[in-house]
Amino acid sequence: MPDDLTNLTTPQLDEQHFASIDRERLRPTIVRTHPPRILILNGSLRVRSFSRLSAEEAGRILTRLGAEVRFFHPSGLPLVDDGVDASHPKVRELRDLVTWSEGMVWSSPERHGAMTGLMKTQIDWIPLSEGAVRPTQGKTLAVMQVSGGSQSFNAVNQMRLLGRWMRMGREIELVQRRTYQEITGLLLERSVDAAWLCGYPYLQHADLLDLVAAPVWRGGPRYQSYLIVGAEDGAEALSDLQGGTHAFSDPDSNSGYLVTATDLRRMGEQVEGFFSRSIFTFGHRNVVRAVADGEHPPERGHRSRSEGSAPDHNRGGHDGPLYRDPHRNRRICSGDAERAAAYGVQPES
Repeated sequence: MPDDLTNLTTPQLDEQHFASIDRERLRPTIVRTHPPRILILNGSLRVRSFSRLSAEEAGRILTRLGAEVRFFHPSGLPLVDDGVDASHPKVRELRDLVTWSEGMVWSSPERHGAMTGLMKTQIDWIPLSEGAVRPTQGKTLAVMQVSGGSQSFNAVNQMRLLGRWMRMGREIELVQRRTYQEITGLLLERSVDAAWLCGYPYLQHADLLDLVAAPVWRGGPRYQSYLIVGAEDGAEALSDLQGGTHAFSDPDSNSGYLVTATDLRRMGEQVEGFFSRSIFTFGHRNVVRAVADGEHPPERGHRSRSEGSAPDHNRGGHDGPLYRDPHRNRRICSGDAERAAAYGVQPES
């Protein structure tokens, strides 16, 4: 592993979505003027170690973000309690780096269902306390592993547990709410740090929110809206659903409400007047379940719609041929055959 990273190019990153650290938003209680100090440990001595290469890539990204990055080279580090103590030069080097750092990255391959012995040896040499100071307490920790074949995430899980026990990092709480409005409210009042949102509520508050990432499919942030009806329904287009019961997912959802409302506007109609009744299920899956379970009576005019998150909705409108989903007894109205085929949906004969 090099002492310094000379190649700081990151061609795999999308520059459009690469944002520098906003120090003002971090709101530190103690203002420091030096760059964040990050120590990187890796758990392999192989000449071509993918965990080391991953650690180096993390170092490049952290350096680009403005951090000062240092690596510990574990070659020559003795086993714990093998006739040496903390005065050993490699042990002293490791402990000095730990004391210097404000955060760490641990990267290890998985070996026999666990992190490597080399990785564990480095962690074992980090003291729980040194004088009156706990060297790891409150420091940020990121854990990484390179897996292949039958391996899973055992190394990451082990390192996460150890880091938590050493009082590093902070717990992540996952919060779920029923509506986009509730989630947006939590963001605006700073009760949560980040959230997965539909594009519409973000655009409503773009002056107060920052876009961190967007899903990319076939080279672009695309998704698609599907109109579904019961398998025995004879509807051929959105216009055939007039007077029926319609299920939306969320009033702030692009694909779950606004696409329908926009299509109806193009037809010179309004949601309230076009359908005899409309409901919000607050979930794309809930809309699909309502149709699949036959929540509404099967008579003509009682149909439900699902607009699920899916790629490549670049053109408006739902009037088009119907396609049958081979995995479910439902029919899907899509804009064209190419987009339907991308999801394994075949035209009806």
